[in-house]
Amino acid sequence: MNLPLRIKVFDHEKNGKHVDMGEFQSSVNGLLASKNFSATQDINQADLASAFTLRIGKNKKEMGQVVVLRADLIGMETVARSQDPAPSEPPKQDPAPSEPPKQDPAPTIAAAPIVPEVAVAYTPPAPAPAPHSPQPPTAYYAPQPTAAYSPQPTAAYYAPQPTTTYSPQPPAGPPSYTPPPSDGAPFVPPGVAAANAHQHYTPPPPPPTFEAYIEGGCLFNLAVAIDFSASNGDPRQMGNLHYASSWGDDKNEYERALHDVGSVLAKHDTEQRHPFWGFSGKFQGQIRQSFQCGPNAEVQGIDGIQSAYRSMFTSRSGMSMSEPTTITDVIKTAAHYAKKKSEQARYEKCLSYTVLMIITDGKLEDFTKEGRTIYDANDAPMSIVAVGVGSADFTGMRYLNDIDRNGRKMFNFLPYDVLKSNPRMIEKVTMEKVSEQLVQYFTSHGIKPGKKVAKDIVFSF
Repeated sequence: MNLPLRIKVFDHEKNGKHVDMGEFQSSVNGLLASKNFSATQDINQADLASAFTLRIGKNKKEMGQVVVLRADLIGMETVARSQDPAPSEPPKQDPAPSEPPKQDPAPTIAAAPIVPEVAVAYTPPAPAPAPHSPQPPTAYYAPQPTAAYSPQPTAAYYAPQPTTTYSPQPPAGPPSYTPPPSDGAPFVPPGVAAANAHQHYTPPPPPPTFEAYIEGGCLFNLAVAIDFSASNGDPRQMGNLHYASSWGDDKNEYERALHDVGSVLAKHDTEQRHPFWGFSGKFQGQIRQSFQCGPNAEVQGIDGIQSAYRSMFTSRSGMSMSEPTTITDVIKTAAHYAKKKSEQARYEKCLSYTVLMIITDGKLEDFTKEGRTIYDANDAPMSIVAVGVGSADFTGMRYLNDIDRNGRKMFNFLPYDVLKSNPRMIEKVTMEKVSEQLVQYFTSHGIKPGKKVAKDIVFSF
């Protein structure tokens, strides 16, 4: 029960290439002792004091925490009984001649309730049978005489018919060669309709791909939202996620994530103009969970997002960082934007798909509420790429990663601190999920690459 257990955690991927999220060490008793079972089984109400810390690599870097919501032992009573030694039997001795053999005491039986006896009417016994008197033997049975055997006359002898003499046939000559038709059509066996003579097998078309939709004219739109909550720390103090040295060439964690992940998505953007929003900022004493960053509704390229981001920390912006943190409003804003772009593309006889990139420290207030918003937004032509910065516990973000509606997922979480040293992996993980979700959205609506949205698809705003 106290033997050490080494427990590894992986992020499950459909392609089988699971992402190592870290490991921790405990024991069976340790897991039982850390059980943290809340009345509602809500991860937001779990006490993290008894959580295990996930670590990865030689440096044992912290990746997050594991909360044990339930821990049960099954089959321990059976194992304990099977391990008890059998009682040893005392050696048998011959019973003494003067003493009778000892008998085991009768098992104690619980006394049954006393039932009063009921008087039964007297029934006289049946009379004794009469003495046996032998019966006289019956008359001797005389067997009937059998008929005399008369063999039947046999049929006349069969005379075999004379057989004919075998005469081998001369071998047939080679079949005559029939040249194919001058038009090169294949030979048609007898019985096949002449109308099918020139028909050939046509393999089914391959399934559509992300590239086929983009090359077919699908408009790809990138929108960006950044977390300005107070949990990120004072942007003027070194070491906090929004801090940048004198706003010079050194980028903070948000700017690096914006460049590394945003550039992967922006290169597919058709117009290179991106709406840029913020959330969890306070303006004139009122907290806003979805607001425009910068003076323009859309900015030009990743550099334009970078400039608008830095402008939010100047006195002219009038913003201060606040709490609580929620992405509900910004997801609704992005879903409305995606549906509006799709309606505009319909009249231009093309398709449209939007990707919302959210950069956050992951300390959201209510993951259940966020999950419901993601579920409701699943009908929009949109995917969400959530980039987690810093070393916070991202367990709740991975919960949002698994929200499914009608077999389609739209939320994709990327732990930037784990992937930032491998740009190729960032591009692979990001585009693999977004490409799959784009194809799945259009095929589920019966839309092929290069085709406009059907008129019966109506979005509600």
